[in-house]
Amino acid sequence: MVLYIAPSVRTSIESADKAAREIARWIDRNVVPDDVYPSQRPPELEKSLKELHDALGHCDSCVSEANEGLTKILVRCLGGRHLTREEFYLIMVLDPEKIIRLTNKSTGLSDFDDYEVFEHFCYGDRDKFGYIDRSLGPSPPPVTEGTATIFTAGSPGPGLAPDEIFWHRLRPEQRKFFERHLPEVAIRFKRDGQ
Repeated sequence: MVLYIAPSVRTSIESADKAAREIARWIDRNVVPDDVYPSQRPPELEKSLKELHDALGHCDSCVSEANEGLTKILVRCLGGRHLTREEFYLIMVLDPEKIIRLTNKSTGLSDFDDYEVFEHFCYGDRDKFGYIDRSLGPSPPPVTEGTATIFTAGSPGPGLAPDEIFWHRLRPEQRKFFERHLPEVAIRFKRDGQ
């Protein structure tokens, strides 16, 4: 995953910084005269070493920012939140089989690009949000034993069974999409009076 590339990049930056410091020490020992106080490196070397140090610091900062940004997107995705097209494709680069399984290939809808499929399966209202997962069934009803009521939890993660979502709460384009392309899923959504 890309999130795990950042530590190896950071390790490379640290190795390069360590090498630059060793070069500077060698220059100080072997090039800078001992009788000059304060000791000064040749100006062109001093300038180049400073540029190298600054560039490595900038690279490290960029890796940190990228890692933080990707982590935020991943957390939003795993929480069932809506993603922009760019965020979606960044997540798809990470590990598409484990993170987002809503693609045109997985749904058999090759007339759509992957993000369009994702958009239609992305659900959110004032009470809940997540990704419509047609492989999930409805949560079993609570069971009352004595004075205690036991609720059985549904599947972990951001997946929502169509049977747990009211049809009228879908966006109009979602209703049209399911009616036209996945009617077997469209009939599973709750209707008023259910």
